[in-house]
Amino acid sequence: MRADALTHLRELASEHNLTLLTATKNAELSEAAVLAELIASPAHPHQR
Repeated sequence: MRADALTHLRELASEHNLTLLTATKNAELSEAAVLAELIASPAHPHQR
């Protein structure tokens, strides 16, 4: 299911701007930053 969600977010990001929010003081180490990197990275064959 997580792979499906990531695929969906990648599709949305290819058509629209996405805003990822975080409440951490260090945005570079937040889950939103990790998710942004995953969305921007190419999909692996097993994630499609």
